[in-house]
Amino acid sequence: MKEIVMKALQFVKEYFKDVTDGSEYYHAERVYRKAMHLAKEEKANNFVVALAAILHGVEPKNNRRTKNCPTVRAFLESFDLDKRIIDIVIDIICNIDFDNRKNNNLRSIEHKVVFDANLLDSIGAVGIARNFAYGGYHKINMYDGNISNENMIKVFYERLLTAKDYFQTFTGKQLAVRRHEFMERFLQEFYFEWNV
Repeated sequence: MKEIVMKALQFVKEYFKDVTDGSEYYHAERVYRKAMHLAKEEKANNFVVALAAILHGVEPKNNRRTKNCPTVRAFLESFDLDKRIIDIVIDIICNIDFDNRKNNNLRSIEHKVVFDANLLDSIGAVGIARNFAYGGYHKINMYDGNISNENMIKVFYERLLTAKDYFQTFTGKQLAVRRHEFMERFLQEFYFEWNV
């Protein structure tokens, strides 16, 4: 099983080799590490969590929305894995996007652990950096003095600062506190510097 996890990491490293928008290989690696910590604390299945955490960003959103994950399925089927494990990993991947935060499809502790690990990587210092990397990559204005306009500071209010309300595990909620407080301090400093 460890060998499959290592191959999954290598697969994702190659898959994301040209990505620079904040959802690259290093994001998958951080989510994997966070997920393994959460899995230990929350007593989740390590193997399922590892595969789902590593592979969670491989499929385009449209594939995840339609529960069609051909790239991940083909990768997992290249090993001698039980079909149930493959189906569970794909089900987790299809249900952990932040856009799904209000649904009830996070059925198992493994779903909740991977959801929280992914959400943790979208907040705090790393979350801030990813937010601006995404904005730069997609040519979205950093800020123009008005959070009603489309800009990356507006994203703080729409996504980053609301994330704390959606954590599913006790450990995830605890880890989110410091990151949330850091984002609030960051915004205070940002506005201070912007307005000086």
